[in-house]
Amino acid sequence: MNSRKEEIDALRRRLAVLEGRLPPEAQLSLAPASAASKLQEPALPSDQNLTASHDRSSKDEAGAPCLRSAVSPRFCLGVEALDGASAQPGFKLGTMHEFIAPQVRLSGALTGFVAALATLCANRRAGQVLWVLDEAVQREAGMLCAQGFLQFGLDPARLIMVTPRRVEDMLWVLEEGSQCQSLSVVVGEMLGDFKELDLTSTRRLVLRTERSGVPLFFMRHGADATVSAAMTRWCVGSGPTPTATRDRTGAYVPHRALMGAPRWRVTLEKNREGRPSSCDLEWNHATRQFDEIPRLDIENASAGTATDSLPLVSRAGHRSPVPSGTGQVVAFRRVR
Repeated sequence: MNSRKEEIDALRRRLAVLEGRLPPEAQLSLAPASAASKLQEPALPSDQNLTASHDRSSKDEAGAPCLRSAVSPRFCLGVEALDGASAQPGFKLGTMHEFIAPQVRLSGALTGFVAALATLCANRRAGQVLWVLDEAVQREAGMLCAQGFLQFGLDPARLIMVTPRRVEDMLWVLEEGSQCQSLSVVVGEMLGDFKELDLTSTRRLVLRTERSGVPLFFMRHGADATVSAAMTRWCVGSGPTPTATRDRTGAYVPHRALMGAPRWRVTLEKNREGRPSSCDLEWNHATRQFDEIPRLDIENASAGTATDSLPLVSRAGHRSPVPSGTGQVVAFRRVR
């Protein structure tokens, strides 16, 4: 009788967490292990590269971000400001994480940040990477770049790209991919807000990812925060890049050498396992991991000039290069 009551209490607790009805202090406390929770916890992956970690360190012995804890697979960014926001180090791997950008013009920063996360998962988990791309995202933000994935450290040959035309088809592909254990990670991209993407549909995605243990990274470009069953919600924007050093000797310098490392301003708006947080991150191409940017470097970068700024002559000799009366360029959201 007592075991039956424990199972019911555990199920009620999980439903409450999915619906976001627990206070932050209750979410930080770990629930006691029970038969129901053990059945619903994803099985530990057989990948030998994932080693058990019993400490709260954000990196393993080799210095790479850890993807595993003693209880369930975890995902660590290697940044204490974000990894320490949950009751356990890092974030749960076998679940759904949501990433949004308030404007379409930030699509490059949003896709780049999720591509870096997908690279970290793909480097530690065997299998292909399923990337589901909305038709509107291709039209507004463009297609994926194979060279960009190579710079992050992910072989483009491991990508499986699907481009459905309808929202219903996209959700179906994400549901089927989330329960395929042979995949390394599933990534979805949509533009705007849709009524089909509600609490019920996201809950189905969460249940499938928890059963299979395959992480799902869901991106929404030019969208606002909505009700969702995702474990976390991240708001991603571009960060200030420092001025690159130029060759004053007159030697040829490639254009890409004048560009700084990718930087993001990341805000963890929702965290069902802990508290919100924010941080400025930089991607290190040499170590293939994230580095936290000190506040002083951010202030110096913001006070400096643009990374690739050069003195230019006026494009019009008899008038101002900027027409008078021009307004502000805005990014329109997709309305449906």
